[in-house]
Amino acid sequence: MAQPSFIPRQTPLDDPDGVASLVRTGLAQLQRLSGNRWTDYNLHDPGVTLLELLCFALTDLMYRADFDVADYLTQPDGRLDFAAQGLMPPERIFPARPCTRQDYQRVIQDAVDDVERAWVTSDAQGRHRIDLLLSESARQRCEHYPALRDETIAAVTQVYHRNRNLCEDLADVRIIDSRGLTLYADIELQRHDNAEVLAAEIYVQAVQWLRGESVSNGSVTDDRHDEASLIDDHPTPDADPIAVAKPVSALYTRLISIEGISHIRQLRLLPSSADEAAADGAVTHLNPGDWILLPKKHDDIHLSLTHQSHPLPIDFSAMSIRLVRRQLQSGALREQIRRQAAALTPPPQGRWRALADYRSIQALFPAVYRLDAPRFPAAMNQQEQRQIQQFRGYLLLFEQLMANFCANLANLRALFSPALDTGRSYAFGLLSDEQFRGVDDLYPDDAASRFSALLAAIDHYPDRKGRVLDYLLALYGETLDARLWHQPGDASDDDAHNHRQLDYPSRFIQSIDHLTRDRGAGFNTCRPMTHRKNRGGFTERVALLLGMDDAGAWPYSQALARQGWRFSDAGDVPHHAGSPSPLQSLDRPALDRLLDVPLREAPAPGSAEAAATARDLHALCRHLLPVTLLQHGVTLARYRIAPPRTGSRYQALFRLSPTADARNTQWLYLGDSSRPAQLVHFINQLRRTLIQLNQQCEGVYVVEHLLLRPTLHPGHLGGDRFNGQLSLILPGYTARGGDPVFRGQAEALIARQCPAHLLPRCHWLGLDAMNAFEPLWLAWLDARRHFSGQPPCDEAAARLMALLQSLSSPSPLSQPSFSHPLFSQPQGPDA
Repeated sequence: MAQPSFIPRQTPLDDPDGVASLVRTGLAQLQRLSGNRWTDYNLHDPGVTLLELLCFALTDLMYRADFDVADYLTQPDGRLDFAAQGLMPPERIFPARPCTRQDYQRVIQDAVDDVERAWVTSDAQGRHRIDLLLSESARQRCEHYPALRDETIAAVTQVYHRNRNLCEDLADVRIIDSRGLTLYADIELQRHDNAEVLAAEIYVQAVQWLRGESVSNGSVTDDRHDEASLIDDHPTPDADPIAVAKPVSALYTRLISIEGISHIRQLRLLPSSADEAAADGAVTHLNPGDWILLPKKHDDIHLSLTHQSHPLPIDFSAMSIRLVRRQLQSGALREQIRRQAAALTPPPQGRWRALADYRSIQALFPAVYRLDAPRFPAAMNQQEQRQIQQFRGYLLLFEQLMANFCANLANLRALFSPALDTGRSYAFGLLSDEQFRGVDDLYPDDAASRFSALLAAIDHYPDRKGRVLDYLLALYGETLDARLWHQPGDASDDDAHNHRQLDYPSRFIQSIDHLTRDRGAGFNTCRPMTHRKNRGGFTERVALLLGMDDAGAWPYSQALARQGWRFSDAGDVPHHAGSPSPLQSLDRPALDRLLDVPLREAPAPGSAEAAATARDLHALCRHLLPVTLLQHGVTLARYRIAPPRTGSRYQALFRLSPTADARNTQWLYLGDSSRPAQLVHFINQLRRTLIQLNQQCEGVYVVEHLLLRPTLHPGHLGGDRFNGQLSLILPGYTARGGDPVFRGQAEALIARQCPAHLLPRCHWLGLDAMNAFEPLWLAWLDARRHFSGQPPCDEAAARLMALLQSLSSPSPLSQPSFSHPLFSQPQGPDA
């Protein structure tokens, strides 16, 4: 049988998401459940009516679930905030940092309008030198205002330091000498009616050739980077730092290829200076700083154009208009490419939809159900009112689920984002009396808080939000290991542990463009550095990956003193008169009587326990304490409570030795009380305080040895201490910094994150050594910014370098191997 030649009409019953299909499926399920109980399942059956209306409401949910993804992320003002959703547009995430000298040249030429060309080379010490060729308009302005040269050099210096990579430095910036050349030519044309067009094209091609732009298949391309390849990668200090000279014969080849030119009889370039022209005559080779003088009036045109040996007049106005158009076309080429690239990938646009707005199906019931009656209708008795309210309660069982579904659709924008302010992954659709008539009488008192508490019991927010953050990181090819952020003692405090597990990925995503693009960047030496700003992309990335980015200010080690605590690496603890000995040794019977300290929640603010605990902590922090308490006081296993002896009180003790069975084990006295419960609260609060102190005093310092090289007498020192070396100063006095396993895993991560051509060395400093390093580091930063290249800067660098040399010299970082690593790393390029 022949197939029909038309498309068969689709009936409503064929739509699996239609009301008819849903009702049919619901009736089949009802028939299976009801068994032999008789009913005809017609529409007059209230149950069938309710089923039909619920199926109609489900189609509305299906409609809402089928919106574009952009609609779920659009804000009420109709704007899709990509940054708030952790989504970076291509123009922010794709551009890379300059890595080679050619990259630096492109960045400088794009950032500084007055620079026409730039050459970046290296001197004998490995530092960069930048030679600049100014544009024609900038050269003219500098002739009248010589101070503009210094401003241009300062602008280029700022651009370089803003894009500087690790272990790179700038030696100097200079503007090369240039000369204007006048073009003289005698050219035979193929036609007689396009003299002005070809004259403008000759000047344009000459200018582009001198700039290093080539013509390929009718389009202008940039061959400056091919020219840069002619530069010696390791020039001597006296070598030409820019490029080779160009022969004028190459210009002949460029001009003869212009369509409409028959042949060139004569081609010369003469310097603009009359004396120079008289001495040297026509130049045969052009230096990189030379430039073509464009005619500003008719007498400045030195082109002789002929056709069949007959001279052709050149209209200066027509040629000037054509010349300006060609210059604008050439100058706007890069901007046109950028606009076209942006047009190829337009950002998605969403539409705001009131996803959480739910309307009850009560209005859809027949009037006989009287569900739209007012709250206290005069025409109904009390029994009828109760029956109607009872039926509404039955409807609420179904409609609350659908309202929750709508609320969770509206919650998608907050869930799929790096923001952590909501603290929940599920949403509850709390209905109002306008949405569902009579719901106020059905909800319990304080419904919002009670429903929130019910959701919190089943909402595993850290796990669900963590998976969303992992997904957002995977969009950019990043994989983070949350185990490195684990602080000893966090396992006892789930809230603190969960906060760190989410806070670091959230912060990483919010700065994903900077942390990926600038992963090998150094800090800007022209700007002040703080604990949050201008640390350099490498330092910020390593600090975040290691979980050492919680300090509120620096110097990092001074966070302890800012909080009123004093710690020392020395083992001796001073004894204050009128108080028990701070260090105690216990015999075996005393050890057997020690009481364990259970985990307790913090007392309520303003309570008597909270006030007493605060007083005990204040009394303890006034004393000089061993740094062992800071390192190991984050775990309850080191604490004990000693029962009172004759005429004494309960004492809170901290074990200084790793094990309690060791001989000559010393215990640090922390405080005493007549009530052991008070000491339990005191020890738990002390442990929480020490965990916070560990987080706040951890940070990463990155010292680039090349920046410490003396500028006045650099040849007196060898280069092995400066070239390609980094020193990372890390806290060895914290709970994590004192763990050898964590140190090994941290050094392995640093080795993977560091650029391959650099040699990083880690120094884990004790508290006293860190207190000696940080003042020297800050003094050098200040001297570098204000006295760069002067004796104060060299003196500060020498003191800092001497301290680094006095530290223990570990071997270069390598991947350590542990049989059972505590902080194992995932596999991946960004692990």
